[in-house]
Amino acid sequence: HPARNGMTYKWMTAQLFDHFGESETLNRVPSAVIGLLITVSVYALGRVWFSPIVGFLAAFLYAVWPWSVTWGRIGRFYNLQQLFFVGIVYFTWRLLDRHLANSSDPFKKLIGKLWGSALALACLTLLSLLTSFTTFHSLCFIPVYLILLLLIHRGRRDSERRRILIGYFALGTFILAIAAAGLFWMDSDYVRTIWRNTRALELVPTFYLDFFRNNFGLAFSTLALAGMVMCFYQRSPGLLLISTLLGPWLVHTFAVTYYRPRFIYYLFPFLCLTLSLPVGWAVERFRQFVHEREYRVTFFGPGPVLAILILGLFGQSIYQNVFNSNLSTWNIVTGKNATFAREVPNFRAVAEKLKPLTQDALVVTTDPVLSSYYLGRSDYVFPQILPRQNERHYNMDTLGLTPEEFLNLANHPKAPLVLIGTVRKIDGVLTRPEMADISRVLKNCEKSWEIEGARSYHWGGSSADSQKLESSP
Repeated sequence: HPARNGMTYKWMTAQLFDHFGESETLNRVPSAVIGLLITVSVYALGRVWFSPIVGFLAAFLYAVWPWSVTWGRIGRFYNLQQLFFVGIVYFTWRLLDRHLANSSDPFKKLIGKLWGSALALACLTLLSLLTSFTTFHSLCFIPVYLILLLLIHRGRRDSERRRILIGYFALGTFILAIAAAGLFWMDSDYVRTIWRNTRALELVPTFYLDFFRNNFGLAFSTLALAGMVMCFYQRSPGLLLISTLLGPWLVHTFAVTYYRPRFIYYLFPFLCLTLSLPVGWAVERFRQFVHEREYRVTFFGPGPVLAILILGLFGQSIYQNVFNSNLSTWNIVTGKNATFAREVPNFRAVAEKLKPLTQDALVVTTDPVLSSYYLGRSDYVFPQILPRQNERHYNMDTLGLTPEEFLNLANHPKAPLVLIGTVRKIDGVLTRPEMADISRVLKNCEKSWEIEGARSYHWGGSSADSQKLESSP
């Protein structure tokens, strides 16, 4: 559905499932291309805004980090939206930087300098909105950036620049109101459901810090915080980096308290840039120290010691996340742990076990696209997975079951019934009080399997079906 997965989801990913469903490699080609474009873009931003060493370090971090590698292997809209977001941030900076640098010129003269950046920004924002509604979360960096720019342009000589910034603020507010109204018009039920669910969650202001510390370690978080402090001394590009991190934190803390790692995935390239600032300084400082030592003109002091400490933290973080931990990049690439992202269950293993009976069975699933990919079937969606009754994808229209309909199918199967889905989604739904009867039915099911984050149940069928299941891998 456009409001859930975006139109680009059905145009790109679902069509790949349909045409290249027999090859995971072909299905991952778009993700690989997009990941390469993001890596090059991160290097270019770091080089233009700060220095070549910062760009190189940020691109290196993005390319080898387990989060990028794993999410990049998912054939879904996340890394596509991330690419759009990198472009949105760059053209926002370019538009404002050019306008403020020529604030004294008449607007008619500026049109030729600004129209290209404005058009690119508008197109990328539209594409990102079509990709996912979480674009609303990502665009919140713009008002934060404008406010920070207003704070640094508060002198008497900056009155014209303040007027320009206030004008952009008003224009952005107007556009956001129209976009929000459009999303509500596209799927008002979904917006209401998300709003009710998020209002019921408690505020966790430390979510970002806890998330990165728990997933990437204390060294990573320490360097990222140091980079955020350094951003305040980098003028416009530094303030932009702060905005890309601070804006979503404010929104997810006080407005949309629905915390999901995939909602903050688009921030990761800019987190890599932020972390690279202190590491880049340490590399340059250590290089300077080595050069001066060759001519015996310096001794160990606070600067070289701090540089060595920062490089040590950076090396420890790389070793832990790329090579040493259970969820390291090395384990993901070699296949020892292919499920770092919670949204990547091992559907293949469970589906292979169920394939012998899916021709005659009804298939209920938590993920219609994955079920269609691996099983070739997707008849119903498990209760309360969808905010509305139907999950629509390219060449698919999968009906969402109510709890009563699922219980009727499970207790009185007229044909073999198969439930397949992610452990996280199934268990998450079963915690709701209204799902107590379904929870009991699943616990009493004698034919169930769980393999690496994926789970399946089977009801009904003949003895021949049971023999097929026993003989399947």
